[in-house]
Amino acid sequence: MSVAPRTMLHFSVEVGTVRPWEYVFVTGSIPALGAWMPSDAFLLSPTQDSARQHWEGAVEVGSDPIKFRYFIGYYLHSGKEEEKNELIVSKWESFLHPRSVLPAVESISGVCHLHVTDKFGWSSGKNLVSEASLMGKNQNEILLRFHGNPFKFYKKRYAERSYCIKVTPFDLRHREVLFFR
Repeated sequence: MSVAPRTMLHFSVEVGTVRPWEYVFVTGSIPALGAWMPSDAFLLSPTQDSARQHWEGAVEVGSDPIKFRYFIGYYLHSGKEEEKNELIVSKWESFLHPRSVLPAVESISGVCHLHVTDKFGWSSGKNLVSEASLMGKNQNEILLRFHGNPFKFYKKRYAERSYCIKVTPFDLRHREVLFFR
């Protein structure tokens, strides 16, 4: 019985801004990448000289085609020692088709994608990054409603338009990089 050849698949991705408490992960169609479960995704490491803008890692894979996506997330500490930290996904690549690699075709001497650097959120010349949705059983959604006339407009033409309001959550235990007192 012959053993299927194994290949070292390298991941390298450039990201824009990653906050000090955030990390870059890759999830995909194989168990080594979490089988599309963000909580089991493969954690990449920042390179020494990149100021946390270039992340990389490698996993051993078989010869089957692999599909994958990058995402940015952070660990939420429960405050209890017996509970595992929960991975919260901040941003993820949201293009229709995930990235793919064919280790059987693309590998050279058992190494695949060694000199390939992806750009987070970019595929086929388009940038598609989405805010993450709820991923865990302990995560909740908050619905914010405005009733009556919560906003005052000084011109009638502005009062009759529809508006979108963006509400961004943040963890109070972390201080933003550009926060001034």
